[in-house]
Amino acid sequence: MAADLYHSNLPEMIGLTSSEGCLLCHAEEQSVPIAGLDPTIVPRFASHRMHPIGPIERTGDFRNGARIRQVLDPRLRLYDNRIECHTCHQLTNLDKNRLVDLGSPEALCLGCHEFE
Repeated sequence: MAADLYHSNLPEMIGLTSSEGCLLCHAEEQSVPIAGLDPTIVPRFASHRMHPIGPIERTGDFRNGARIRQVLDPRLRLYDNRIECHTCHQLTNLDKNRLVDLGSPEALCLGCHEFE
């Protein structure tokens, strides 16, 4: 259903980044979801909870105790050099969190980060 909503070309989607599109329904602070979704079954989260979305990523940058790898795992896609929700989440994955499957959540982090 999320993919159908996301790709339905709703007027609300025009001009939004992919992450902003996700947050139309999944933002914790939103009280009324769009397109008549049942608010009791839509997972909600704060846009800043786990990882920032939208910043330009530069290989080698050091941020929050971790360095961005010189070469990212090719399964983790950047959008105009930006981390977006779809960098780590894959709508077609049947896992509860819809994470890109790199074997473990830790491996997902290590796809972009080197910790010192």
